Amino acid sequence: MRQKLGQVWLDPLVNDSCKIGQFIDKQILANKPQRPAIEGTFAERCSTGIIEGGMKTINKSYVIEFPLELVFSKWVAEDTVVSPAERMEIEPRIGGAYRLFIPGGGVMEGVFSEFKENEHVTYSWNWVGADETTEVDVIFQSHPDGTEVQLTHSGFASSTSYDNHAAGWDGYIDGFTAHLNNSA
Repeated sequence: MRQKLGQVWLDPLVNDSCKIGQFIDKQILANKPQRPAIEGTFAERCSTGIIEGGMKTINKSYVIEFPLELVFSKWVAEDTVVSPAERMEIEPRIGGAYRLFIPGGGVMEGVFSEFKENEHVTYSWNWVGADETTEVDVIFQSHPDGTEVQLTHSGFASSTSYDNHAAGWDGYIDGFTAHLNNSA
């Protein structure tokens, strides 16, 4: 059953399948206690995301209780500034750049590689001065309760970066929803 957090529905499909996988892993390991835990068990994949070629991937799905056109337009709008960002510059088109400015001098920037209005965006994600460039892919779909946002953030080489961003997306969606409430 999905859980509602404010005006955002959290889809437990991934969490439920992780719990099932963790249960199965525990049963396998319990029946063979002499065997060390195998790397890449279902439980580990759930706690660290999908691992492909040593890179980690965040997969999240949210249902936001606003119309698709509004959610998409605000996702790529310069006036959509969600804490901790204080300012954003954005050119929402293929090849267009964006920059998020964080208090204290932090800058995150990227370039759109895919842009299909009201449907899909893909963009690079790089904190200026960091060695890691990742990719964000977002699919927007109509949903009976508003708009489903399917987010994939891939290419994490560092567990710390993965963990920070996995938690950061939930906070971003909360702030994004609050912004939609204020602009409606």
